Amino acid sequence: MDGEKTLGRLGLPSQAEIREQVQRAIENERRKATIFPAVVAEVLDEKTVVINRGSVHGVKEGQRFLVYQLSGKQIIDPKTKEALGELEILKGIGIVTQVQDRIAKLESDNREPVMPETIGSAAKVIITGVALKWRVLPFTDPAVGDLAKPV
Repeated sequence: MDGEKTLGRLGLPSQAEIREQVQRAIENERRKATIFPAVVAEVLDEKTVVINRGSVHGVKEGQRFLVYQLSGKQIIDPKTKEALGELEILKGIGIVTQVQDRIAKLESDNREPVMPETIGSAAKVIITGVALKWRVLPFTDPAVGDLAKPV
């Protein structure tokens, strides 16, 4: 037990504390695996969707989600012939802007810079470090039944 005393003197967690932290992390990952992916339950518009997960599932305002659909075709390993899963077709990244018990609203967080109208403005941005304006892009063809997982 001298090692435990040394760890304590150094301000480091004991082996038991490390085991407990690892166990909590594993349990958290298992919990997330059973909760996600979420499903898009409603498309409010091309930039806003509602998912079927909320605060009771650990969803928090400001959290980011990948919105996607599955390709519908299993990818097979050519050597082992093992099914590797379906390809995830990206619809976009959303940020949680409203959370209720069992649902959350995601707004598109896909952005592109709005280009300055003149070269002078572009030079001003480079020299002064003033940020460009950003335009929010829509999700790509969002649909009820699409999937969402935290990123």
